[in-house]
Amino acid sequence: MSRKRVVRIAVATFAVIGLGGFGLIVVVAFGAAAASCPGGDFPRYAGSEQTSFSVNVGSVTECDAEFSAPASVGAVTEYMQTQLDAGDWQLVGTDPLQGALNFQRRSNPSTTGQVQLLGQGDHTLIEVQIITN
Repeated sequence: MSRKRVVRIAVATFAVIGLGGFGLIVVVAFGAAAASCPGGDFPRYAGSEQTSFSVNVGSVTECDAEFSAPASVGAVTEYMQTQLDAGDWQLVGTDPLQGALNFQRRSNPSTTGQVQLLGQGDHTLIEVQIITN
């Protein structure tokens, strides 16, 4: 078991014990939000780890997530371009200078987003933003 997972389990256990039933609700809600931001059908580079996420719900729903991938920005860019133009996702634009890929959901074009790729040596930071109107 990775050290990050052990820390997350310890924090979740503390939350449940420290907050009683309310803590359990918070932990369950956290897990559900993490699983849906981004959703299971969103492409993920093999070996990447989700490092953060946030979900804002209002007149629009916004999902922001970050991943760290153990690969060069070129390899991750090629993968994401291919995967964001397959299945229910459609690549609608790229900005190579900014490392940005813009996409939308084919089945619901009001769901749009951007992936920004930032090279960090032999690792790549993947920033994802998905907005549903």
